[in-house]
Amino acid sequence: MGLFGKSRHEKDVEGLVRLTTHLYSMLSGDKIVSEARALRLERPDSHFRLLFLCLSAAQCVAASKMKNPDAILNDCMLTLVQFSLTPEGHMFTPPRDPQEAANLAGACV
Repeated sequence: MGLFGKSRHEKDVEGLVRLTTHLYSMLSGDKIVSEARALRLERPDSHFRLLFLCLSAAQCVAASKMKNPDAILNDCMLTLVQFSLTPEGHMFTPPRDPQEAANLAGACV
């Protein structure tokens, strides 16, 4: 944290995570999933892959406004991987090894 609050980098990471999770929640709703055959979320890691597809889309839209988009993407990936491994995130059944989840996230982005 900077002397006067959050740094620009921290704000950009927070904003990109917020945009990603908002897009994910819109796309993963029951109505959308049932209407869109392309979004069949049947595999054990389908929600995780969809989350990182949303991160990629959000990054493409917002990258031009960021000072260091690659560093922001890396921090967002770390934040989202850590969240997906928590009981609240419950993206995996059964739970995955953190390194395996990080590798999968990198492959998705």
